[in-house]
Amino acid sequence: MRNRFRSGILKLRGLAAGVAGALRRPAHAGQTMVLFALMAVVLVGFLGLAIDAGYLITERRGVQNAADAAALVAARLRSRGAAEEAATAAALAYVAGNEYDGATVDIEYDDDRYRVTVSVRQEVPPFFIGVLYTGDWVTEATATATWTPIQTPYALIALGYDPAPGITFSGLNAPQGGITIQCDPPTQNCGSIGSNSDITFNGNPSGDIGGNISAVGALDSVPSSFQYGGTAAGGQADILDPFAGTPKPECKEEGTITIDDQGRWHLSPGLYTDFQASAPTPTSTPGGGGGKDGNKGGGNGGSGDSDGSGAPKPKEVIFEGPGIFCFSGEKASLSVENNIPHRSNGGVLLYFTGGATIDFQSGDSSDLIVSSAQATGDSLGNSNWNQMAIWVDNTPVSQCRGQGDKNTVRLEGKGELNIQGAIYAPNSQIALKGNSNSATVGGPVVGHCVDIGGSVIFTITVPEELQTSQGQVYLIE
Repeated sequence: MRNRFRSGILKLRGLAAGVAGALRRPAHAGQTMVLFALMAVVLVGFLGLAIDAGYLITERRGVQNAADAAALVAARLRSRGAAEEAATAAALAYVAGNEYDGATVDIEYDDDRYRVTVSVRQEVPPFFIGVLYTGDWVTEATATATWTPIQTPYALIALGYDPAPGITFSGLNAPQGGITIQCDPPTQNCGSIGSNSDITFNGNPSGDIGGNISAVGALDSVPSSFQYGGTAAGGQADILDPFAGTPKPECKEEGTITIDDQGRWHLSPGLYTDFQASAPTPTSTPGGGGGKDGNKGGGNGGSGDSDGSGAPKPKEVIFEGPGIFCFSGEKASLSVENNIPHRSNGGVLLYFTGGATIDFQSGDSSDLIVSSAQATGDSLGNSNWNQMAIWVDNTPVSQCRGQGDKNTVRLEGKGELNIQGAIYAPNSQIALKGNSNSATVGGPVVGHCVDIGGSVIFTITVPEELQTSQGQVYLIE
């Protein structure tokens, strides 16, 4: 239709050129003819201007449609995790598909705000006005689209970029060891591994991954013992932090510890600043000493045996939920050892900050059993808090140097490890190792880098709430 319109205008342009030529001929007698010729030029000029202006408006609308379509397709691909190069190629194809293959196209991405802006600049040759004016007109349009990224059902994520090592698998040899990642309920290609750096396999670890294995950096050759349901590739798009922007919890009230007649420590939600199972203190302050019969206390203690400091050790540590437990400072690190089980009663979030961390690397059979609020049907006031069971929020960022790195979340004990909820430590190294009887995580494991190994069978399950949902894409300008 655009071409037929152009053909008709060209015929009218020829007529206008004839009239303009008549004006350039020598004058003849007859004022009426002169006036008529002059008026004809004016009328034809106005007619030409109207037609050219109409054509320019039509082209402007077409250029705007091309910019809108290009911005939307680029945003759609970015919402699905596509790289900028792929999104740009698709956007340019849409502009060309709208008959503007000769246009100048600029595309800018703002990933912090999930926006893409497309500018299309097209030169438009005038028809009638071209008789009196040489040169092309220019029409330009800009469109900005935004997107909400699709929540990819990643079960294991390393957020750190090179030189962080990403994800490393060692050991995990069947039948004593292996890792299984799945979704609940099971969904095709659901439950993936993603690293913003490399993914490395040392030896022949055993694995059964429901989804993809994706790395921004290098991906080692996947051993035949490591099965996956999707694709495995390096050089992929960045892995987004599924909990980015989550507000940090504030524990304004100090937690209390009550010891029952069986020597079990019952912790209430709140702030703890000195809580260490390996070195309990007798100081009777909140988060700083042993307590009894409802008195306040901190440090792992309990009735019965003592470590010689006067503070009894607990027979069991119970986090009484629902609620948030804030461990702040290096003295508040939680060590799970000495055959002391740690478990939650109700939905909880164990939040570590200020250098505090969780250390489950005993040589004995201590158990760590924690359930998130979502797993128990409770609510902590924020949907992401509900999904997390453990959140380690420390700076500086871990250097991922193994045992020498203090900013490491170690889950390496021999006992039962059952975390029903997400483990979120975006600035820390997460070490999932050891010879545990069993290790189950009912939610994604997200760290700066992740090291998995040992003779243990790990099962990571992505709940239905964290599986893929349709991302939204729309124009805002």
